[in-house]
Amino acid sequence: MKTKNKLPRLGVSACLLGHRVRYDGKDKAFPQIARELENSFELIAYCPEHGAGLPVPRPPMQLYIGETRPLLLVVQDKTDLGALLSEYIAHIIADIKARDICGVILKSKSPSCGLRTTPLYDLDDTASGEYISGLFAQALLDELPDMPLIDENDFLKEELRKDYIQRCLDYHRHINREMN
Repeated sequence: MKTKNKLPRLGVSACLLGHRVRYDGKDKAFPQIARELENSFELIAYCPEHGAGLPVPRPPMQLYIGETRPLLLVVQDKTDLGALLSEYIAHIIADIKARDICGVILKSKSPSCGLRTTPLYDLDDTASGEYISGLFAQALLDELPDMPLIDENDFLKEELRKDYIQRCLDYHRHINREMN
């Protein structure tokens, strides 16, 4: 059996691992992730919002239509938190590269972690009908386009989960081959 530090590493949205980091002070624990993966992967928790210093609990945020890019705004007063989160996301991306993370499991519909499932709003808080990736998920897609990504809903689907795990193992072999 592999020792813990020799296991391939996966990043996981912290709330899915039971960390109480969500805006409402709760988690979105998804025990199947640990059950399915903890013997084969080292799971590394990431929460861009909490890591950037936002409090728990905190006012809810949404992604809004901007002129050139989506805006991450607090719903109540439209405070823009995009720059704060983007700065911290750059640190997470660097950490992911340094730790040879071979895949990330993201929280669907999150303004930071949603993977093409996050609703986009007009500034009057009307849903536009468009779904995009959250800021962290989009940064992963931009910076590490070959890295396997999945959200918890697709992880539930056996065929997608098996494919994701295989892609993570292939990616792990690829990044380790490049380092040698």
